[in-house]
Amino acid sequence: IFIEGDFNNITYSTFEQCSSTKGGAIYIYGDNATLLSSYFDDNFAHSGNGSAIYVLGINSKIDGCEYYNHDSGRGTLFVRGSHAYVLNSIFKDNTATRGGAGIYSIGNNSFVDGCLFENNNATIHGGAIHSHGDYILVVNSKFISNNAHPNDTDLDKGLGGAIYTKGDFNDIAHCEFDFNT
Repeated sequence: IFIEGDFNNITYSTFEQCSSTKGGAIYIYGDNATLLSSYFDDNFAHSGNGSAIYVLGINSKIDGCEYYNHDSGRGTLFVRGSHAYVLNSIFKDNTATRGGAGIYSIGNNSFVDGCLFENNNATIHGGAIHSHGDYILVVNSKFISNNAHPNDTDLDKGLGGAIYTKGDFNDIAHCEFDFNT
């Protein structure tokens, strides 16, 4: 699905083995997009960004979605825009060669609440989440067995087995971290 425009909703949908240039299943170019209670499995983005979803816009809301078995360059869910809300979602068994196997976010004032990140792997940074921005809030979420794998020639890679964030005034609270490397 390609959406260009504001105030669009996708609800109660299933996306399996889809592929596209950006956003293997969904590419949204617009503000105030909402995705609710949808299922994503084994989708692929040829550009490497957003193997399931690519959002370019502000005020996006993703609530109650599940993401399994994705392989991307950056993010199963890739968001470029401020005020992104990811709530009550599951990210499991996803891989990224550049970072953020679950979520790769570029923008300020993003919010992650009530999510499960399990067995996600990134080659560079942020096994589960890779974030560039200020005022990022991650709360009430579980991070289990996520990994950021270092590069043998650049030891500054492989940071943040669960979360990698680059920005100011970020908060992580009431989260559980088990077996992340």
